[in-house]
Amino acid sequence: LYVSGIKYTGEYELGLRQGHGTCGWVDGTKYTGDFVQGKRHGNGIYEYDNGDQYTGEFAHDKRHGNGIFKYVNGNKYTGEYVHDKRHGKGTFKLVNGCQFTGEYVLDNLQTKGDVVLANGDHHAVDYTLDLDGVSTFVCENGKTYTSRGGETVC
Repeated sequence: LYVSGIKYTGEYELGLRQGHGTCGWVDGTKYTGDFVQGKRHGNGIYEYDNGDQYTGEFAHDKRHGNGIFKYVNGNKYTGEYVHDKRHGKGTFKLVNGCQFTGEYVLDNLQTKGDVVLANGDHHAVDYTLDLDGVSTFVCENGKTYTSRGGETVC
């Protein structure tokens, strides 16, 4: 137990967390996985205090590589991360069954991708995000779907 209230169980080397271990914070956040020179590095599971969970690769204390982020509301992102941001190819699946697959840059969806609706319909889409946080998917057949805060009308 550290003075800050952080509790660590696992391997040490030269006074630093090294190898496999579990680190828990006072707020209920917990990480179980690999450490290198005191930092999350390798594979692990990070459980957030709000119930969200990330399982995947870490580098230098950041989500980096392939991972799965499960939101407490049931939504899920599976894909690539760079420096703690969704970056690269990924799929965001909503609890209602809709999913968007495409390229992400610094946590933002790019303009083209594929969407699968809750009824199983599959469409190539153009994607936009306005300043109010409203996502719009325009399918090749002209049909439009919108989303605000992850709640997509499909």
